[in-house]
Amino acid sequence: MNTRRVLFLPAAAISAAFILLAGLSIEAATITWTNTSGGYWSAATNWSPNRVPTNTDNALITSSNTYTVTLDVDENIYSIITNVANLTLGAGGGAAGVQTFVVTNLSPSSVFCVSSLLLVTNGGVFLMTNGNMNANSLIIDNGGVFNMAASSLYGDVTVASGGVLNATNFNYMFGAMTVASGGVLNPSPLFLYGPATNSGTINLTNGPGLSIINNGTTNAQGSLVNQPGGLINFLGDNSGIAGGEGHDYFVNQGRIIKSAGSGLSVIDVEFATNSGTITAQTGQMVLAGQWTLLPSGSLNVGLNSATNYGNFYFSVYSVNIPGNAGLAGAFNATLNNGYVPTNGTPFNVVSYGSFTGNFSSLGLPAGVMWQSTYGSTNFTLMAKSGKPQFGTFNLSGTNLTFSGLGGSPGSNYVILASTNLTLPLINWTALTTNTFDGTGHFNYTNKVIPGKPQQFFIFKLP
Repeated sequence: MNTRRVLFLPAAAISAAFILLAGLSIEAATITWTNTSGGYWSAATNWSPNRVPTNTDNALITSSNTYTVTLDVDENIYSIITNVANLTLGAGGGAAGVQTFVVTNLSPSSVFCVSSLLLVTNGGVFLMTNGNMNANSLIIDNGGVFNMAASSLYGDVTVASGGVLNATNFNYMFGAMTVASGGVLNPSPLFLYGPATNSGTINLTNGPGLSIINNGTTNAQGSLVNQPGGLINFLGDNSGIAGGEGHDYFVNQGRIIKSAGSGLSVIDVEFATNSGTITAQTGQMVLAGQWTLLPSGSLNVGLNSATNYGNFYFSVYSVNIPGNAGLAGAFNATLNNGYVPTNGTPFNVVSYGSFTGNFSSLGLPAGVMWQSTYGSTNFTLMAKSGKPQFGTFNLSGTNLTFSGLGGSPGSNYVILASTNLTLPLINWTALTTNTFDGTGHFNYTNKVIPGKPQQFFIFKLP
Protein backbone atom coordinates (compact mmCIF):
# COMPACT_ATOMS: atom_id res chain seq x y z
CA MET A 1 0.00 0.00 0.00
CA ASN A 2 1.46 3.34 -1.04
CA THR A 3 1.56 6.10 1.51
CA ARG A 4 0.69 9.72 0.87
CA ARG A 5 2.86 12.58 2.02
CA VAL A 6 1.37 15.98 2.78
CA LEU A 7 3.02 19.30 3.61
CA PHE A 8 2.74 20.31 7.25
CA LEU A 9 3.98 23.30 9.16
CA PRO A 10 7.52 22.56 10.40
CA ALA A 11 7.78 21.51 14.03
CA ALA A 12 10.29 24.28 14.68
CA ALA A 13 7.74 26.87 13.65
CA ILE A 14 5.13 25.36 15.96
CA SER A 15 7.59 25.36 18.87
CA ALA A 16 8.53 28.98 18.20
CA ALA A 17 4.89 29.99 18.24
CA PHE A 18 4.34 28.31 21.61
CA ILE A 19 7.34 30.18 23.06
CA LEU A 20 6.02 33.49 21.75
CA LEU A 21 2.49 32.93 23.02
CA ALA A 22 3.74 31.78 26.41
CA GLY A 23 5.15 35.24 26.95
CA LEU A 24 1.81 37.01 26.59
CA SER A 25 0.61 38.51 29.88
CA ILE A 26 -3.01 37.34 29.73
CA GLU A 27 -4.39 36.09 33.00
CA ALA A 28 -5.52 32.45 32.87
CA ALA A 29 -9.22 31.88 33.42
CA THR A 30 -12.01 29.34 32.93
CA ILE A 31 -14.18 30.42 30.03
CA THR A 32 -17.55 28.65 29.62
CA TRP A 33 -19.70 28.49 26.50
CA THR A 34 -23.20 29.78 27.30
CA ASN A 35 -25.04 30.07 23.96
CA THR A 36 -27.03 26.81 23.96
CA SER A 37 -28.39 27.61 20.52
CA GLY A 38 -24.89 27.31 19.10
CA GLY A 39 -22.74 29.83 17.32
CA TYR A 40 -19.23 30.96 16.43
CA TRP A 41 -16.17 30.56 18.61
CA SER A 42 -15.02 34.14 17.96
CA ALA A 43 -18.16 35.83 19.38
CA ALA A 44 -17.30 37.02 22.88
CA THR A 45 -20.99 37.14 23.86
CA ASN A 46 -21.19 33.35 23.50
CA TRP A 47 -18.83 32.94 26.47
CA SER A 48 -18.85 33.67 30.17
CA PRO A 49 -17.12 35.89 31.01
CA ASN A 50 -17.65 37.70 27.72
CA ARG A 51 -14.33 37.16 26.04
CA VAL A 52 -12.92 34.60 23.61
CA PRO A 53 -10.62 32.01 25.21
CA THR A 54 -6.91 32.55 24.70
CA ASN A 55 -3.91 30.29 24.77
CA THR A 56 -3.72 30.37 28.59
CA ASP A 57 -7.40 29.71 29.30
CA ASN A 58 -9.41 26.62 30.13
CA ALA A 59 -12.38 26.50 27.75
CA LEU A 60 -15.52 24.53 28.63
CA ILE A 61 -18.18 23.57 26.10
CA THR A 62 -20.24 21.74 28.68
CA SER A 63 -23.59 23.57 28.87
CA SER A 64 -26.61 21.32 28.41
CA ASN A 65 -28.63 21.28 25.18
CA THR A 66 -27.94 20.16 21.63
CA TYR A 67 -25.95 22.73 19.69
CA THR A 68 -22.90 23.30 17.48
CA VAL A 69 -19.89 25.51 18.09
CA THR A 70 -17.95 26.42 14.94
CA LEU A 71 -14.33 27.54 14.98
CA ASP A 72 -14.12 30.67 12.81
CA VAL A 73 -10.69 32.25 12.47
CA ASP A 74 -8.75 34.59 10.26
CA GLU A 75 -5.91 32.69 8.67
CA ASN A 76 -2.65 33.79 7.21
CA ILE A 77 -0.18 31.49 5.51
CA TYR A 78 1.83 29.49 8.08
CA SER A 79 -0.54 30.63 10.86
CA ILE A 80 -0.68 29.01 14.29
CA ILE A 81 -4.14 29.15 15.83
CA THR A 82 -3.53 28.67 19.55
CA ASN A 83 -6.86 29.03 21.24
CA VAL A 84 -6.70 27.40 24.63
CA ALA A 85 -4.56 25.70 27.23
CA ASN A 86 -7.30 23.12 27.94
CA LEU A 87 -10.59 22.36 26.22
CA THR A 88 -13.41 20.16 27.56
CA LEU A 89 -16.26 19.18 25.23
CA GLY A 90 -19.39 17.38 26.46
CA ALA A 91 -22.15 18.00 29.00
CA GLY A 92 -22.70 14.43 30.17
CA GLY A 93 -24.92 12.93 27.48
CA GLY A 94 -28.52 11.79 27.80
CA ALA A 95 -30.90 14.61 28.63
CA ALA A 96 -27.98 17.04 28.51
CA GLY A 97 -28.00 16.73 24.70
CA VAL A 98 -25.14 16.65 22.20
CA GLN A 99 -22.49 19.34 22.00
CA THR A 100 -20.60 19.46 18.67
CA PHE A 101 -17.41 21.43 18.05
CA VAL A 102 -16.53 21.90 14.38
CA VAL A 103 -13.01 22.61 13.10
CA THR A 104 -13.04 22.62 9.31
CA ASN A 105 -11.27 23.83 6.20
CA LEU A 106 -8.11 25.18 7.78
CA SER A 107 -5.35 25.97 5.32
CA PRO A 108 -2.74 23.19 4.98
CA SER A 109 -0.27 25.23 7.05
CA SER A 110 -2.64 26.23 9.85
CA VAL A 111 -2.84 24.36 13.14
CA PHE A 112 -5.48 24.49 15.87
CA CYS A 113 -3.59 24.08 19.15
CA VAL A 114 -4.53 22.94 22.62
CA SER A 115 -1.34 23.26 24.61
CA SER A 116 -2.30 20.83 27.39
CA LEU A 117 -5.46 18.65 27.41
CA LEU A 118 -8.32 18.26 24.97
CA LEU A 119 -11.03 16.14 26.64
CA VAL A 120 -14.01 14.93 24.61
CA THR A 121 -16.39 13.40 27.10
CA ASN A 122 -19.98 12.10 27.26
CA GLY A 123 -22.24 14.01 24.90
CA GLY A 124 -19.35 15.71 23.11
CA VAL A 125 -18.70 15.33 19.38
CA PHE A 126 -15.51 16.84 17.92
CA LEU A 127 -15.72 17.18 14.13
CA MET A 128 -12.54 18.02 12.22
CA THR A 129 -12.47 18.15 8.42
CA ASN A 130 -9.48 19.28 6.35
CA GLY A 131 -7.74 20.42 9.50
CA ASN A 132 -4.55 20.09 11.51
CA MET A 133 -4.56 19.93 15.31
CA ASN A 134 -1.79 19.91 17.88
CA ALA A 135 -2.95 18.77 21.31
CA ASN A 136 -0.40 17.72 23.89
CA SER A 137 -2.95 15.12 25.02
CA LEU A 138 -6.27 14.20 23.42
CA ILE A 139 -8.54 11.96 25.50
CA ILE A 140 -11.79 10.65 24.03
CA ASP A 141 -13.64 9.61 27.15
CA ASN A 142 -16.72 7.47 27.79
CA GLY A 143 -19.53 8.67 25.51
CA GLY A 144 -17.26 11.04 23.59
CA VAL A 145 -16.86 10.90 19.80
CA PHE A 146 -14.01 12.30 17.69
CA ASN A 147 -14.63 12.42 13.94
CA MET A 148 -11.79 13.34 11.60
CA ALA A 149 -11.71 13.48 7.81
CA ALA A 150 -8.70 14.40 5.66
CA SER A 151 -6.99 15.74 8.78
CA SER A 152 -3.85 15.40 10.89
CA LEU A 153 -3.29 15.01 14.62
CA TYR A 154 -0.09 15.95 16.45
CA GLY A 155 0.29 14.80 20.06
CA ASP A 156 -0.75 11.72 22.01
CA VAL A 157 -4.25 10.27 21.68
CA THR A 158 -6.15 8.02 24.10
CA VAL A 159 -9.48 6.42 23.21
CA ALA A 160 -10.79 5.49 26.65
CA SER A 161 -13.50 2.94 27.47
CA GLY A 162 -16.72 4.05 25.79
CA GLY A 163 -14.94 6.53 23.52
CA VAL A 164 -15.02 6.37 19.70
CA LEU A 165 -12.55 7.70 17.12
CA ASN A 166 -13.74 7.72 13.50
CA ALA A 167 -11.19 8.53 10.78
CA THR A 168 -12.29 8.74 7.14
CA ASN A 169 -10.76 10.01 3.90
CA PHE A 170 -6.98 9.85 4.57
CA ASN A 171 -5.90 10.95 8.03
CA TYR A 172 -2.49 11.18 9.69
CA MET A 173 -1.48 10.70 13.33
CA PHE A 174 1.99 11.77 14.46
CA GLY A 175 1.91 10.98 18.20
CA ALA A 176 1.34 7.83 20.23
CA MET A 177 -2.16 6.32 20.21
CA THR A 178 -3.74 4.13 22.90
CA VAL A 179 -7.09 2.42 22.42
CA ALA A 180 -8.06 1.29 25.91
CA SER A 181 -10.33 -1.64 26.77
CA GLY A 182 -13.84 -0.63 25.72
CA GLY A 183 -12.58 2.03 23.30
CA VAL A 184 -13.33 1.85 19.57
CA LEU A 185 -11.29 2.96 16.55
CA ASN A 186 -12.84 3.01 13.06
CA PRO A 187 -10.08 3.94 10.56
CA SER A 188 -10.68 4.35 6.84
CA PRO A 189 -7.83 5.07 6.40
CA LEU A 190 -5.45 6.28 9.11
CA PHE A 191 -1.67 6.60 8.73
CA LEU A 192 0.26 5.96 11.94
CA TYR A 193 3.60 7.77 12.27
CA GLY A 194 3.84 6.94 15.99
CA PRO A 195 3.40 3.81 18.11
CA ALA A 196 -0.12 2.49 18.68
CA THR A 197 -1.50 -0.03 21.17
CA ASN A 198 -4.97 -1.56 21.17
CA SER A 199 -6.78 -3.14 24.11
CA GLY A 200 -10.20 -2.20 22.74
CA THR A 201 -11.68 -2.72 19.28
CA ILE A 202 -10.40 -1.69 15.86
CA ASN A 203 -13.00 -2.15 13.10
CA LEU A 204 -11.74 -2.41 9.52
CA THR A 205 -14.43 -2.15 6.84
CA ASN A 206 -14.23 -2.28 3.05
CA GLY A 207 -11.26 -0.32 1.72
CA PRO A 208 -7.97 0.81 3.26
CA GLY A 209 -7.71 0.75 7.04
CA LEU A 210 -4.44 1.30 8.91
CA SER A 211 -1.02 2.15 7.48
CA ILE A 212 2.01 1.84 9.77
CA ILE A 213 4.79 4.23 8.71
CA ASN A 214 8.25 3.60 10.18
CA ASN A 215 11.52 4.58 8.49
CA GLY A 216 13.71 4.11 11.55
CA THR A 217 13.95 7.83 12.34
CA THR A 218 12.23 9.92 15.00
CA ASN A 219 9.92 11.38 12.36
CA ALA A 220 8.27 8.06 11.55
CA GLN A 221 8.11 5.41 14.29
CA GLY A 222 4.84 3.71 13.45
CA SER A 223 3.99 0.35 15.01
CA LEU A 224 0.89 -1.49 16.19
CA VAL A 225 0.56 -3.84 19.17
CA ASN A 226 -2.79 -5.59 19.60
CA GLN A 227 -2.63 -6.37 23.31
CA PRO A 228 -4.30 -9.25 25.20
CA GLY A 229 -8.00 -8.44 25.24
CA GLY A 230 -7.72 -6.32 22.10
CA LEU A 231 -9.82 -7.12 19.01
CA ILE A 232 -9.10 -6.24 15.39
CA ASN A 233 -12.25 -7.01 13.42
CA PHE A 234 -12.19 -7.26 9.61
CA LEU A 235 -15.79 -6.49 8.68
CA GLY A 236 -15.46 -6.76 4.91
CA ASP A 237 -13.23 -7.48 1.95
CA ASN A 238 -10.29 -5.42 0.66
CA SER A 239 -9.65 -4.10 4.14
CA GLY A 240 -6.29 -4.30 5.77
CA ILE A 241 -3.26 -3.22 7.74
CA ALA A 242 -0.24 -2.18 5.70
CA GLY A 243 3.28 -1.08 6.47
CA GLY A 244 5.62 1.39 4.85
CA GLU A 245 9.24 2.62 4.86
CA GLY A 246 10.86 -0.72 5.82
CA HIS A 247 10.89 -0.65 9.65
CA ASP A 248 7.19 -1.13 10.43
CA TYR A 249 6.10 -3.94 12.72
CA PHE A 250 2.90 -5.47 14.05
CA VAL A 251 2.44 -7.63 17.16
CA ASN A 252 -0.75 -9.57 17.87
CA GLN A 253 -1.27 -10.73 21.44
CA GLY A 254 -5.06 -10.50 21.32
CA ARG A 255 -7.69 -11.45 18.73
CA ILE A 256 -7.93 -10.82 15.00
CA ILE A 257 -11.13 -11.94 13.26
CA LYS A 258 -12.20 -11.79 9.63
CA SER A 259 -15.91 -12.05 10.32
CA ALA A 260 -17.42 -11.07 6.97
CA GLY A 261 -16.74 -11.01 3.26
CA SER A 262 -15.86 -13.84 0.89
CA GLY A 263 -12.82 -12.07 -0.61
CA LEU A 264 -9.45 -10.87 0.66
CA SER A 265 -8.39 -9.11 3.84
CA VAL A 266 -4.70 -8.31 4.22
CA ILE A 267 -2.09 -7.72 6.91
CA ASP A 268 1.01 -6.68 4.95
CA VAL A 269 3.85 -5.43 7.17
CA GLU A 270 7.62 -5.73 7.28
CA PHE A 271 7.73 -7.70 10.54
CA ALA A 272 4.83 -9.42 12.33
CA THR A 273 4.54 -11.68 15.38
CA ASN A 274 1.51 -13.65 16.53
CA SER A 275 1.03 -15.03 20.04
CA GLY A 276 -2.73 -14.46 20.05
CA THR A 277 -5.52 -15.80 17.83
CA ILE A 278 -6.15 -15.04 14.17
CA THR A 279 -9.46 -16.30 12.81
CA ALA A 280 -10.82 -16.38 9.27
CA GLN A 281 -14.50 -17.27 9.53
CA THR A 282 -14.96 -16.66 5.82
CA GLY A 283 -12.90 -15.54 2.85
CA GLN A 284 -9.12 -15.32 2.75
CA MET A 285 -6.79 -13.69 5.28
CA VAL A 286 -3.51 -12.75 3.62
CA LEU A 287 -0.49 -12.64 5.95
CA ALA A 288 2.27 -10.84 4.02
CA GLY A 289 5.79 -9.99 5.13
CA GLN A 290 8.01 -11.74 7.66
CA TRP A 291 5.64 -13.51 10.04
CA THR A 292 6.68 -15.29 13.23
CA LEU A 293 4.04 -17.65 14.62
CA LEU A 294 4.77 -18.33 18.29
CA PRO A 295 3.83 -21.59 20.08
CA SER A 296 1.23 -19.80 22.23
CA GLY A 297 -0.68 -18.45 19.21
CA SER A 298 -3.24 -20.04 16.94
CA LEU A 299 -4.72 -19.85 13.45
CA ASN A 300 -8.43 -20.62 13.23
CA VAL A 301 -10.91 -21.11 10.39
CA GLY A 302 -14.66 -21.45 10.09
CA LEU A 303 -16.10 -24.15 7.82
CA ASN A 304 -19.48 -22.94 6.52
CA SER A 305 -19.90 -25.19 3.47
CA ALA A 306 -17.79 -27.14 0.99
CA THR A 307 -17.02 -23.89 -0.89
CA ASN A 308 -17.40 -21.25 1.83
CA TYR A 309 -14.72 -21.46 4.50
CA GLY A 310 -11.83 -19.46 5.94
CA ASN A 311 -8.34 -19.66 4.47
CA PHE A 312 -4.89 -18.25 5.28
CA TYR A 313 -2.42 -17.24 2.58
CA PHE A 314 1.22 -16.48 3.39
CA SER A 315 2.82 -14.15 0.86
CA VAL A 316 5.87 -11.95 0.30
CA TYR A 317 4.78 -8.30 0.13
CA SER A 318 2.14 -9.06 -2.48
CA VAL A 319 -0.97 -11.18 -2.63
CA ASN A 320 0.35 -12.60 -5.92
CA ILE A 321 3.67 -13.92 -4.57
CA PRO A 322 3.42 -16.88 -2.16
CA GLY A 323 5.93 -16.88 0.69
CA ASN A 324 7.34 -19.18 3.32
CA ALA A 325 5.17 -20.10 6.29
CA GLY A 326 6.93 -20.95 9.53
CA LEU A 327 4.14 -23.02 11.02
CA ALA A 328 3.83 -23.17 14.83
CA GLY A 329 1.20 -22.97 17.53
CA ALA A 330 -2.30 -24.42 17.27
CA PHE A 331 -4.60 -24.76 14.29
CA ASN A 332 -8.34 -24.96 14.96
CA ALA A 333 -11.46 -25.33 12.81
CA THR A 334 -15.15 -25.00 13.65
CA LEU A 335 -18.29 -26.10 11.80
CA ASN A 336 -20.71 -23.18 11.52
CA ASN A 337 -24.50 -23.02 11.20
CA GLY A 338 -25.06 -26.77 11.56
CA TYR A 339 -22.89 -27.67 8.57
CA VAL A 340 -21.54 -31.25 8.50
CA PRO A 341 -19.21 -32.09 5.59
CA THR A 342 -19.73 -35.24 3.56
CA ASN A 343 -17.13 -37.95 3.27
CA GLY A 344 -14.18 -36.84 1.11
CA THR A 345 -14.82 -33.07 1.27
CA PRO A 346 -11.47 -31.20 1.08
CA PHE A 347 -10.68 -27.83 2.67
CA ASN A 348 -7.58 -25.90 1.57
CA VAL A 349 -7.17 -23.93 4.79
CA VAL A 350 -3.55 -22.66 4.58
CA SER A 351 -1.65 -21.73 1.40
CA TYR A 352 2.04 -20.87 1.04
CA GLY A 353 5.01 -21.04 -1.32
CA SER A 354 6.94 -23.23 1.09
CA PHE A 355 6.74 -24.13 4.77
CA THR A 356 8.83 -25.10 7.76
CA GLY A 357 7.70 -26.63 11.05
CA ASN A 358 4.16 -27.76 11.75
CA PHE A 359 1.25 -26.99 14.03
CA SER A 360 1.70 -28.19 17.60
CA SER A 361 -1.97 -29.20 17.89
CA LEU A 362 -5.07 -29.55 15.74
CA GLY A 363 -8.44 -28.68 17.23
CA LEU A 364 -10.91 -30.16 14.74
CA PRO A 365 -14.70 -30.56 15.05
CA ALA A 366 -16.03 -33.60 16.84
CA GLY A 367 -18.45 -35.93 15.09
CA VAL A 368 -16.32 -36.04 11.92
CA MET A 369 -13.12 -37.94 11.27
CA TRP A 370 -10.42 -35.76 9.70
CA GLN A 371 -7.34 -36.27 7.60
CA SER A 372 -4.77 -33.43 7.68
CA THR A 373 -2.03 -33.10 5.06
CA TYR A 374 1.01 -30.83 4.88
CA GLY A 375 1.42 -30.39 1.14
CA SER A 376 4.17 -28.50 -0.70
CA THR A 377 1.95 -25.43 -1.18
CA ASN A 378 -1.12 -26.12 0.99
CA PHE A 379 -2.16 -27.45 4.37
CA THR A 380 -5.47 -29.24 3.85
CA LEU A 381 -8.18 -30.91 5.87
CA MET A 382 -10.39 -33.66 4.46
CA ALA A 383 -13.57 -34.94 6.06
CA LYS A 384 -13.68 -38.70 6.26
CA SER A 385 -16.52 -41.11 7.09
CA GLY A 386 -18.75 -39.86 9.86
CA LYS A 387 -18.07 -40.75 13.46
CA PRO A 388 -21.60 -40.82 14.91
CA GLN A 389 -22.33 -40.17 18.53
CA PHE A 390 -25.38 -39.96 20.77
CA GLY A 391 -26.72 -36.49 21.58
CA THR A 392 -29.82 -35.77 23.68
CA PHE A 393 -32.22 -38.15 25.44
CA ASN A 394 -35.88 -37.49 26.27
CA LEU A 395 -38.30 -39.75 28.20
CA SER A 396 -41.97 -38.97 27.60
CA GLY A 397 -44.37 -41.45 29.09
CA THR A 398 -43.24 -44.85 27.87
CA ASN A 399 -41.29 -43.44 24.89
CA LEU A 400 -37.54 -42.92 25.10
CA THR A 401 -36.35 -40.70 22.25
CA PHE A 402 -32.70 -40.07 21.65
CA SER A 403 -30.88 -38.21 18.90
CA GLY A 404 -27.37 -38.22 17.54
CA LEU A 405 -25.06 -36.47 15.12
CA GLY A 406 -21.84 -36.86 13.21
CA GLY A 407 -22.97 -39.35 10.62
CA SER A 408 -22.26 -39.14 6.91
CA PRO A 409 -25.42 -37.55 5.42
CA GLY A 410 -27.54 -40.08 3.55
CA SER A 411 -25.60 -43.12 4.79
CA ASN A 412 -27.07 -45.99 6.78
CA TYR A 413 -26.71 -46.75 10.44
CA VAL A 414 -27.85 -49.56 12.73
CA ILE A 415 -28.82 -49.18 16.40
CA LEU A 416 -28.10 -52.25 18.52
CA ALA A 417 -29.40 -53.02 22.01
CA SER A 418 -28.47 -55.48 24.75
CA THR A 419 -29.29 -56.05 28.40
CA ASN A 420 -25.71 -57.24 28.94
CA LEU A 421 -22.98 -54.70 28.25
CA THR A 422 -20.28 -57.41 28.13
CA LEU A 423 -21.80 -59.42 25.29
CA PRO A 424 -19.92 -59.40 21.96
CA LEU A 425 -21.57 -57.03 19.44
CA ILE A 426 -22.49 -59.98 17.25
CA ASN A 427 -24.91 -61.04 19.99
CA TRP A 428 -26.58 -57.62 20.35
CA THR A 429 -30.07 -57.13 18.90
CA ALA A 430 -30.54 -54.84 15.87
CA LEU A 431 -33.44 -52.48 16.67
CA THR A 432 -33.47 -50.39 13.49
CA THR A 433 -31.61 -49.68 10.29
CA ASN A 434 -32.05 -46.14 9.01
CA THR A 435 -30.25 -43.25 7.29
CA PHE A 436 -28.66 -40.07 8.60
CA ASP A 437 -30.38 -36.88 7.42
CA GLY A 438 -28.76 -34.22 5.26
CA THR A 439 -26.85 -32.78 8.21
CA GLY A 440 -25.67 -36.12 9.60
CA HIS A 441 -28.26 -36.18 12.42
CA PHE A 442 -30.75 -38.88 13.44
CA ASN A 443 -33.62 -39.50 15.88
CA TYR A 444 -34.85 -42.81 17.27
CA THR A 445 -37.72 -43.64 19.64
CA ASN A 446 -37.68 -46.83 21.74
CA LYS A 447 -40.68 -48.17 23.63
CA VAL A 448 -40.02 -48.55 27.37
CA ILE A 449 -41.66 -51.66 28.84
CA PRO A 450 -42.07 -51.58 32.64
CA GLY A 451 -40.40 -54.52 34.34
CA LYS A 452 -38.11 -55.24 31.39
CA PRO A 453 -34.38 -55.30 32.30
CA GLN A 454 -32.31 -52.23 31.51
CA GLN A 455 -30.91 -51.94 28.02
CA PHE A 456 -27.74 -50.57 26.51
CA PHE A 457 -27.62 -48.97 23.05
CA ILE A 458 -24.81 -48.60 20.53
CA PHE A 459 -24.26 -47.45 16.92
CA LYS A 460 -23.09 -49.71 14.14
CA LEU A 461 -22.21 -48.61 10.63
CA PRO A 462 -22.92 -51.23 7.93
